[in-house]
Parts: sequence; C-alpha cells; structure tokens
Amino acid sequence: KPVDIHQLLSTLAPYLPDTPELAAEPQTASVPATDDGAGIPPLPGIDPGRVALVTGGDRDFFLQMLGLFVAEFRDMGQWLRGELDAGQRESVKRRLHNLKGNSGNLGAMALMRTAAALETAVMDPDALLDLPIEDLSRQLADFVAAAEPWLKPANEEAAESAVLDSAELAAWRDALTRRDLAAVKRYAGLRPGLLAREGAAALASLDQAMQTLRFDDALTWLKRYMNLD
Repeated sequence: KPVDIHQLLSTLAPYLPDTPELAAEPQTASVPATDDGAGIPPLPGIDPGRVALVTGGDRDFFLQMLGLFVAEFRDMGQWLRGELDAGQRESVKRRLHNLKGNSGNLGAMALMRTAAALETAVMDPDALLDLPIEDLSRQLADFVAAAEPWLKPANEEAAESAVLDSAELAAWRDALTRRDLAAVKRYAGLRPGLLAREGAAALASLDQAMQTLRFDDALTWLKRYMNLD
C-alpha cells in the first residue's frame, strides 16, 4: 500500500543516529529564545536536524506533537513511582518505551536516551531505580518548562474555541482512515472540546494512540464516540 514518508520517518526517528553537532545536553529556559515565527522553534535541548527529518520542517506539526507530549508525559515521574510501588513493571516498561519514541520524534535526544536506559533497568529486579527515576523526572520537568511558553498561545486559542464541530470530527475520522499525519493537527484542534466533554481519564488512551501514530486505535475510539460501530 502507499507509504506516507513523513509517517515512516516519524516511526523510524527513535532508531536514527543523533545529528553529530547537536549532542549537547538539554538546557532549561523560562522564556522562548528569539523566534521569527517561521520554522521549528529554537527549543533548548532538541536536535533540529532530527526534528526537520521527522516533521519536514512543519512548525505547526511540531508544536502539535509538542503539546500532545506535554499533556501525556508531564507527570510521568510521579506515575512511575506509583506503578513501580504497585509492582507494575510491564506497564512501566511500555510507557517508557512510548516516552523514548516520542522524545526521539521531538529531537529530545538526551531524554530519549534516559528513557531507554530506564526502560531496560525496570526489568531487572535488582536494579536501583530511585536515582534514574529522579534524573528522568528532572529532565522531563526541564523539557516541559522549556516547552510551555511555546504552547501557551495555542492552548489559549484552543480553550476559547473548545467546541466540537461534527464536520471537524468527520474530517479527523477521514484523516485517520487515510493514515494522514494531518490527523495529528486535527486532533489537537478537537482535543479541548473532547477534554471538556469526556475528561482527561477518558482521553488517556486516545492521547497515547495519537502520540504514537496508532491511527487505527484512534479511529476505533472515534467510531465508538460517534456511535459508528
């Protein structure tokens, strides 16, 4: 069947080598760096070469992925501790795997490597995990803090228009059916309205499906929501 090259690159991104000149560790920032409103925002700690490869230089697509990432993984450190205390190592491993892939898609290479190392460590019953989890939590907090100034205008605009439009839902369904990456942008526009109606818990699996480009799973969710089964 036809291959969407951008979707293929997004899926392969976590397995591609780092861009050599951008192997520096992430830095934190309380305000955005200088930005001309075009291209990928100069977010500290990301590899612009990797981002360009995954997104094709599409600023809006990058910001949509960034917003979904922040919504999905903002509180992951606390979640990890709770799941590990409950003995849910397989669940932790799966979510760390998702974090690793999504960090790679955003060019956050240090965060991707930390998630990968912890993904391996959690399956070792003798591994000491307190410090690695603390390190991951710190990196996530720094990344979210650096990302939020870029997301605030989009979030405010979305909040003002948090209304579900049946035509937009249908367009999102069509994009999911075609496995078109435009589905990510459409979901970002619809999410505030869905969140207002369904709540964060109901959207957790959907957020994860969209983050990992599992469009078939998202389509199943949407069909149930629209009573199309």
